[in-house]
Amino acid sequence: MQQLVLRVLGQRVDERPAARGVTARPELLDGQVVARRDVLRIEREPEIWYRNLPTFSAAAGVLITDERDRLLLVKPNYRDHWAFPGGMIEAGEPPHVAAARELTEEIGLKAEPGGLLVVDWAPPMGHRPSAIMYYLFDGGSVHSEINFEADPEEIERAGFFPLDECVTLLPGHTATRATAAMAARASGRTAHLPNM
Repeated sequence: MQQLVLRVLGQRVDERPAARGVTARPELLDGQVVARRDVLRIEREPEIWYRNLPTFSAAAGVLITDERDRLLLVKPNYRDHWAFPGGMIEAGEPPHVAAARELTEEIGLKAEPGGLLVVDWAPPMGHRPSAIMYYLFDGGSVHSEINFEADPEEIERAGFFPLDECVTLLPGHTATRATAAMAARASGRTAHLPNM
């Protein structure tokens, strides 16, 4: 009979015979594969439990329109496609704060994001090893002749586009956000887009 030895933070926690079938749903904890029942017991230790929870990335953006309901998009110089102003949320940063920070950093606009229009989730894909949550906030409207102070190290251009043109400029999942955000703004109800 095999012995199951669980080590957490370098300390031996448990040693006993492993019952047949208990490793049907093994978890990886501190480099050791352990039975689910042992993980459940360790979950009572908050520091260990939190350290071993799954992680994901998070990003936030802002929907801003002009007087003709055209959407503001930015063309990052490190991507082949357009995007909403926004970016990754930093550790400990609330999503709406990240959206405002990114808007200022990318094109020099200062705005207090309003209500949450869209939240979506996407699985790991391509070079992104973890799932991502995305928050799109209402940034209100500005006049189309506003001067942008685009950060040349990050943004090639910024401009306003009608929704139907945005759908062709944005990648598929982001185009879905654009349509959902405009509908959410009109209805006053946040759209949830689980991208599975």
